[in-house]
Amino acid sequence: MTVPLSEKRMRLRLVKGEPRPFMLTVNPSIPRIVLSYRFPACNGEPHTLRLLTYEGPKVCELVTLAMDIAHKHRVPSDRFTKATGGRAGLPDAAGARLALLLWAMRPIHKPSRAALVKAGILAMPDEEVFYWYAKTEGGSGLSASQRRRTALKALRTLLAGD
Repeated sequence: MTVPLSEKRMRLRLVKGEPRPFMLTVNPSIPRIVLSYRFPACNGEPHTLRLLTYEGPKVCELVTLAMDIAHKHRVPSDRFTKATGGRAGLPDAAGARLALLLWAMRPIHKPSRAALVKAGILAMPDEEVFYWYAKTEGGSGLSASQRRRTALKALRTLLAGD
């Protein structure tokens, strides 16, 4: 079955025009990852929330992982150069998956356990990623950080055991 040319163009337009609310900033020369979320403009002013800033000894391997996720969602690798500031927009599914991955892998020290968590999150369907992202990011207040820790602990236990 062949797809008419007009339908192919429509699909291309949808992919090009898809919203990219997550902003990934990667600087390979200074190993650092910053992931933020841009809320739609309210009263004419957009609002940005920084979800995470990740630096440290494990960040080098995670920079390549973040760039791979961005590349899978049609973000050209030249977006991560000094000229562009290393910034690229990510669609909902990619941004939520990357945030979940980085949050879940932050406290893990065992490489075998980190590999299980990474493989599990990368293999999840988008709906499951959104579920776990909502469990970790949803809500505000004093108990928000406690809810995040509890949800991430449950996710790590589900994916890697013990």
